[in-house]
Amino acid sequence: NYLGVAQALACSLRLTNPGLPLVVITVEGDLSPETLVAVEAIPNVLVHPVPDLYFPNDNTPRFGLNWIKLRGWEMTQYDALLMLDADMTVEGDLRWMFDLPTDFATVLDTDKMRAWPKFSAYGIA
Repeated sequence: NYLGVAQALACSLRLTNPGLPLVVITVEGDLSPETLVAVEAIPNVLVHPVPDLYFPNDNTPRFGLNWIKLRGWEMTQYDALLMLDADMTVEGDLRWMFDLPTDFATVLDTDKMRAWPKFSAYGIA
């Protein structure tokens, strides 16, 4: 249920980072009209529909859809972006991330992160 996780993410972002907008990138036509209207009604959410970007992956077919995150590079109307998956919740202030002295930062996205609670690609724990 995409709507439920989007609502939870938006709620956690509103509670921990008031005023920080949540831009939801969705593939045009991927959400039902009813779900799209409901997502657009979430406070502080901006829906950004984009064309599909799919590259087949024979090893793990579901990863063929993960390329949509590359659409973030096209969003030049923003000074900075923080890409979050819809099934995440925000538990603290994120604004410090926008002040990192770099043009690009990333963290390892893997289940192994649970074993490395102090790890970050930028070296900040």
